Amino acid sequence: MDSADRACARRAGCRIISQRIERMAQPVNHYQVLGVDRAASDGDIRRRFRELARERHPDRFPPETKAKAEAEFQALTEAYNILTNRERRAAHDFDLDNKVVSADDPEAIAQAYMSRGVDEYREGRWDSAFSNFELALHHDPENAKIQHHFALAASRFPNRMRHAVAAIEKSIRLEPRNANFLKDAGLIFRQAGLWTRAEKCYLEAMRWTPDSAEVRRGLEEARAHKASTP
Repeated sequence: MDSADRACARRAGCRIISQRIERMAQPVNHYQVLGVDRAASDGDIRRRFRELARERHPDRFPPETKAKAEAEFQALTEAYNILTNRERRAAHDFDLDNKVVSADDPEAIAQAYMSRGVDEYREGRWDSAFSNFELALHHDPENAKIQHHFALAASRFPNRMRHAVAAIEKSIRLEPRNANFLKDAGLIFRQAGLWTRAEKCYLEAMRWTPDSAEVRRGLEEARAHKASTP
């Protein structure tokens, strides 16, 4: 083999390796495994899984193909378990959209979830925003900005107010001089009926933004409420 042939062989080998790596990097599409659309409801997914489970249960196959049938049935079960779990399905959708297949860089994954949550929040999709911020916190719980966004999304739901309070408290512990966090903490504490803590946050925010009319108004309203309460 001359040098030209060897160079050609090396290039061919590199292409094959590159193709294999690319295939390995593709996340499994569990919607395709079950044969359902990405917009499928939980009910659609359950019905489809029951149909496939009846058709492709390993006990229906002869011994010579049973091992393959068991592997396929395991893939069906895994797809079903992921797509019927809200958090795991949201993570899977993100992986499909962004081809995230490893947790080697949790901070980068958290940032991606946070960005997606911010977009959802701006569009008024509070529940989806909440889920994305929750996933972001799973990867980077010490990120003050994510805690802040999570608190704002949680505060949109009365039954999630305790999550909002805990998250906003952590955000201001992580960044105690962030006037925006302190202002929003005052608002969330007011929503939760915690007027003394709201007043304290507004006072602290005034230290860093003394000219803020919004913070001053919040402080006055917190003080007026406390004064009118026996």
